[in-house]
Amino acid sequence: MLLEIFKSNKSIVGVLVVILSVVLWIPGFFISHETILATPIVNFNGIDFLFAPRWLNVLLTTLLISGQAIYLNFIVSENKLFKSNSFLVALFYVLLNGAGLVLFSLNLILVVNTFVLLLIHQLFKLYNLQQATTTLFNLGFFVGIATVLYNPLIVLLPLAFFGIAYVRTPKGKDFLILLIGLLVPFIYWLTYLYLTNQLITIIDNYVLFHTDKADKAIATNYYFLGFISLLSVLAVLNLVLTIGRNVVKTRKLLMMVLLLLGVCSVTYFFSTQNYRVTYLILTVPVAIVLANFFTSIKKRIIGELIFMLLIATILFDYFL
Repeated sequence: MLLEIFKSNKSIVGVLVVILSVVLWIPGFFISHETILATPIVNFNGIDFLFAPRWLNVLLTTLLISGQAIYLNFIVSENKLFKSNSFLVALFYVLLNGAGLVLFSLNLILVVNTFVLLLIHQLFKLYNLQQATTTLFNLGFFVGIATVLYNPLIVLLPLAFFGIAYVRTPKGKDFLILLIGLLVPFIYWLTYLYLTNQLITIIDNYVLFHTDKADKAIATNYYFLGFISLLSVLAVLNLVLTIGRNVVKTRKLLMMVLLLLGVCSVTYFFSTQNYRVTYLILTVPVAIVLANFFTSIKKRIIGELIFMLLIATILFDYFL
């Protein structure tokens, strides 16, 4: 069965993740350049992420997504969040990013998610780490880069502060090191803006709340969105009910995943209130939560049936 293939931890399954990512992004060849450019997440500071030829754009984007998926899967496996290692996290990350909700183009949020993944890795490393100076600096640094690229992700800073206190026994200097790492990207970015006479303009536009028209295009993909929303709610409830059965390390790291899910959801109320942007940011924690849910399903036939229904909703959105 299809789901059972990805429950394996064999390296060849990682290759299947890459192939699946490429297949899911085939529709990217048929969406007009103008439609993609009309969405606010495609560009950063006036620079769009599109380039010619189209096939190279799509290919590199799928490779980025599959690389992120395998990296996220590695983080989960390395920290033993589930009872057995598999490629389920990578599978769901690829599905979530190739489900017709992203206009099939390289965009700002896909780039930002790379730094969210790096942030998660550093945060998980902190558990029982004795010499944590470098890890703490890196944690702040990745929060800073993510915020510079997409300013609503400043909500990751409280998560990082709480994570330090929750995952390890903190010292006062730990928070100072985090702040130093956070400030480094901002110092370089503000210096660049000052030297190019863009500082006043960027400060004027760099606000978290404004009244841009909300992008409701995501609502057209109602089959997949409705089903994945239902699954996500069930998966979160399942995790909340079972999290106490895990060992201390796993319980703390899974709690950080739930908190990441919460702070990523909050970003919807910032900036453009864009459904598509929020959805893309949520793909990181949701992939972990869904993988945990399917891992906990004891009857194989039920898991396979739910997964086939999920695949069916993606196809329905493509062709209906």
